[in-house]
Amino acid sequence: VPEILKMANSPLGQRWLKRVVVEGYTDARGSYLYNLDLSQRRAQAVIHALLTRGETTLSLEELAEVERLFMVGGFSSHAQLATAEASRRVELRLDFKTLAEQGATDAAERLSDDLQIGQCLEVASR
Repeated sequence: VPEILKMANSPLGQRWLKRVVVEGYTDARGSYLYNLDLSQRRAQAVIHALLTRGETTLSLEELAEVERLFMVGGFSSHAQLATAEASRRVELRLDFKTLAEQGATDAAERLSDDLQIGQCLEVASR
């Protein structure tokens, strides 16, 4: 989570990153409402694990940023995979701002400010 917050608060992150979506899924067993609740709890458990992992402690400001940036969702047996075990999962997805949300008029100009064609960004891997 601290790395995601660092990325979100960077100039590129502020320009492009809209939110981090944490979605829980279930298999087809159980009732619709039970699975909906279960999928939500799965997603919440992942957020909890990410926030309490290791020695990392977040300031009140960082916790407020997590609340603003992270969105938790759940689905009741939607998006089934090949097996029941594979269907019981949590997915993290990064949502990016559209050009309209950025309030910009020329996409090529904005992109050229940050990257040149063929240039790679260094990404910290953990």
